[in-house]
Amino acid sequence: MNARPWRSSPIRRAVADVGCGAGRITAHLRSLGLDPFGIDLSPAMVEVARRDHPADECVIAQPFTLR
Repeated sequence: MNARPWRSSPIRRAVADVGCGAGRITAHLRSLGLDPFGIDLSPAMVEVARRDHPADECVIAQPFTLR
């Protein structure tokens, strides 16, 4: 059995890291072959995430207002 079935799936592997903070988990999700994006309320934490993990998309937002 494939332990990571999303790697061979034709479906987009987008994952929301809600409350991403400094982006460490977002970066880990990318290392697993997923397509993550981070969401956080704190502009300062999103700034850290963008600085430390420039390959990952991180935005300032309230998760319950996203569509």
